[in-house]
Amino acid sequence: MLSSVVIHRTTFICYVTIENSTMKPFAFGLLAAVVACADALSPPRDYGGNSYSGGGHEPGYKEHEHHGYEHEVERPYGHHGYDHEERPYGHHGYDHEERPYGHHGYDHEERPYEHHGYDHEERPYEHHGYDHEERPYEHHGYDHEERPYEHHGYEHKHKRPYDFDVVVVGGGPAGLSATSSLARVRRKVLMIDSAEYRNNPTLHAHDILGFDGVTPAFFRTEARKQVMRYPTVTMTNGTVTKIEPQDGNKYFKVTYGKNNQGQYGSGGGKTVTARRIILGTGLRDNLPSTPGVAKNWGRGIYWCTWCDGFEHADQKMGLLANIASVPGMVRTILTLNHDIVALTNGTSTPQNQQALTEKEPGWQAFLARNNVTIDDRPLKEIKLLEGVKPNPPKPNSPTEAANRLFLVEFTHGPPIKRNGFLLTANAVPAPLVRSEPRIKLTDKHRIVVNGEHGFETTMPGVFSAGDPNDGGAANVYYALWSAKRAAVNVHSDLAKDDAKAQEGLSKRAVETNAEALWEMMNEAPGHVLYGGKFNKF
Repeated sequence: MLSSVVIHRTTFICYVTIENSTMKPFAFGLLAAVVACADALSPPRDYGGNSYSGGGHEPGYKEHEHHGYEHEVERPYGHHGYDHEERPYGHHGYDHEERPYGHHGYDHEERPYEHHGYDHEERPYEHHGYDHEERPYEHHGYDHEERPYEHHGYEHKHKRPYDFDVVVVGGGPAGLSATSSLARVRRKVLMIDSAEYRNNPTLHAHDILGFDGVTPAFFRTEARKQVMRYPTVTMTNGTVTKIEPQDGNKYFKVTYGKNNQGQYGSGGGKTVTARRIILGTGLRDNLPSTPGVAKNWGRGIYWCTWCDGFEHADQKMGLLANIASVPGMVRTILTLNHDIVALTNGTSTPQNQQALTEKEPGWQAFLARNNVTIDDRPLKEIKLLEGVKPNPPKPNSPTEAANRLFLVEFTHGPPIKRNGFLLTANAVPAPLVRSEPRIKLTDKHRIVVNGEHGFETTMPGVFSAGDPNDGGAANVYYALWSAKRAAVNVHSDLAKDDAKAQEGLSKRAVETNAEALWEMMNEAPGHVLYGGKFNKF
């Protein structure tokens, strides 16, 4: 735009100047300066799809030609030791089939990591941030409210009305995944972690590749250590109590306290501002009121077959469920258990049985074929008799078979003994979500999200990841994936907003520079070189 303005406005000046033969040298000099200025303001020339303004290679340059990459297509890496098709890594010490890593110090079967400082049996991770569940990183230099990364060159040159690009609410798998993804593109992100995790009572986390059998605290801490390496990340402990849109949802004010009770008085705690919000707040389980259920939750009483079923294989199992859920639960665990008693706690009434028959004809015959019995007596208490240890011996030790034994007492009749229980429990989103009317929930208490736009909620600019999402799944992989997708969409939205803002700034800058150049080159009214007032059109 500037070049067109300059050329348009200087045509008259140059024409008049050239016609005046006494000023021809000055005129041609002026014209050359204008052309040079216009050329400098023009976009870089493109030679075959490559921009060479400011450096680069000659046209036709093959980027990989001189670096050993232009080998034949069928063997692109044949000279680098990778093309041993029959044994591609046989000469690199990896093909010791009987003990592939025996010579690398990894084959100490009895205690493979005892020489690496990990074998402090008393609890090696207590002083490393693994066991501070109430405030996991408070004492590790992560709670820098003053922005520890301001000296790394990431601060915006122009003052914005917000402190962060994104605030991530929650420090479980979903929150950590979202924070990591945003950090990878250098988004300024604050993760606020309440240290309240749904799987906190669980002794071991399972079916997570690379982390199978570790404690949930170990998994989270290892993830924190990796994410905190990125300089645009800040983590702090706190419970978010309020999210308030500002300037038409262009950014948000987030209020948080130190815990659910709050320790900042009636003022509500600290506040920060951010352009987008990602919720990784998880679910809260509403457990049955039967005494002993909450006490042993995650320690012999579980709801996820994939998470905890394998450790209870071939043991005597109880199903804590409404009669309507029993057939489906039995189908889930039949490959693991065959001694199954459904503890329906007074729900196996004639009316409920008839409703189940209409939904699943033949359910009674199915249970009979698999030797499943129904005990509908009202539950009084579930007592742990033996078998559970207060803590696993190591945070990353493999899981062993469960060795628990429970006594189930009823309001009448003799008790029975079971080794573990599969439970159906209702779960609801965090209080923050339930108290925000702009975030809509389904009739099953799940967050309504737009899957086509990174799981944005009905509150524009606020996204959700993990268990609470409608249509999602309650597992670690879904939490990681949905958080990644939310982060990608948030980054894309912010990039579009940034581009629009830059475009507006660029137009104003061009108009200002063009006017300044015009005033510099123009003469006073009445002068032969006076071209009139500046007109951006």
